[in-house]
Amino acid sequence: EYAQADAAQTDEAIARLQKTLELDADYRLANMFAARAYIEKGMFPEALDATRRATERASSVSIVRTS
Repeated sequence: EYAQADAAQTDEAIARLQKTLELDADYRLANMFAARAYIEKGMFPEALDATRRATERASSVSIVRTS
């Protein structure tokens, strides 16, 4: 029962994260959480894609410092 409930929560998380990423594909944190959820489900190609999107987005973000 616990494993089924955990799997259902992961499925729900993936569905919500996919909706979030449809609205903003550049949302790095959502991509990172999606990668983790995909790994839990054994969806490794999807996890790799989400990880790449998260790291690509991170490298394109510049940090602005003010003094």
